[in-house]
Amino acid sequence: MDKKIKRLFIVLLSVVVLVIVDRLAKIWAENTLPDNQVEIIPGALRLELLPGGNKGAAWGMMSGHQMLFIVLAVLVCIFMLVVIYNIPFDKKYTPVIIFMTCIISGGVGNMIDRAVYGTVTDFISFYIINFPYFNVADMYVSVATTLFVITFLFCYKEEDIKTIEDSVKATFKIKKK
Repeated sequence: MDKKIKRLFIVLLSVVVLVIVDRLAKIWAENTLPDNQVEIIPGALRLELLPGGNKGAAWGMMSGHQMLFIVLAVLVCIFMLVVIYNIPFDKKYTPVIIFMTCIISGGVGNMIDRAVYGTVTDFISFYIINFPYFNVADMYVSVATTLFVITFLFCYKEEDIKTIEDSVKATFKIKKK
């Protein structure tokens, strides 16, 4: 099996596993939390089903634009899969692949909710600072994106970033100026 295909297969298998974990957490929340709250850190963090679900993005922004979110998620996932396929085989790029895998998983997890239920199941409430409700898929995206930025800013050298950039350009056949 071609190395690129094998890597893509492992990424897609990982996405499936992470989406299943997200879905199981949401099913648990839907079945356990409608009439209950579970305090994780008293006064700060609890599990509590967001009434009516989240019909928008973070903080409920752009509520009611489910098709837009689905289309954007599909496009971002395809883009990231193509980039993963074309990233050079070097251990130093493994974090990028892991972060993109988590971002794809979070996008797919919430996309499934939007497509099937018309709303995203949010159930984690960090209420000490009135933070919006979120879910496991949101954590995949948020944590991976944060680590992605930190990695690019502090771990990669200019030539490493250029290599990734060149693989993206080659993917989409963007000519160098």
